[in-house]
Amino acid sequence: NRDMIPVLLEALEEQIGNLENTGTITEQLQTTEYTKSIVKELGRLKATEAASLIWEIVESVNEPFLLGEAIISLGKVGAKQYTNELNILLRNLNFNLGDIQDQRKNEILAFSLVTALERLKQPESYSPLFFASTGWYSSRSSVREKAAEAMLNILDDPIEQLMDVLIESKEYDIKLAALTAGFKSKASDENKASLAVL
Repeated sequence: NRDMIPVLLEALEEQIGNLENTGTITEQLQTTEYTKSIVKELGRLKATEAASLIWEIVESVNEPFLLGEAIISLGKVGAKQYTNELNILLRNLNFNLGDIQDQRKNEILAFSLVTALERLKQPESYSPLFFASTGWYSSRSSVREKAAEAMLNILDDPIEQLMDVLIESKEYDIKLAALTAGFKSKASDENKASLAVL
């Protein structure tokens, strides 16, 4: 029921304030779970007006499941204004520039970012998605598979982006992955041939 959106927005605003308060472990867990439920529902309702509040959560929390839910909800509400920031977050994870100690958390966040970027369908997300599809992520995380699928859905003809990868990358495996991605895309045979020639 979309009539619930104003109530959920008010509740989320209140919860953002509560997230900063340090209570007992049980209280913190309850606050996190409650906030996650609100964010998930706002995403399900495609509440575009919730984007800035959801982004506040992305900027301020560290708990991976709440953070992941907030990122996915940004995709669901169509918050294209945050595409660049989401691209940077995924790029940093791809090159493992975050907290190397907590790989599981990084995989949860990467999967959420790939899911959100696929929904936002912005051409500039192709490059971070490509590098996620070839990244360090474990097979159990499904990040690489999800990213490869997302690449096909956000851009029909990624040949220009893939040519940049071929020129800039020194690693043979990456060059080969770029060529493979080009052949799997919906680009014209002529453009695929240009990629092969390069």
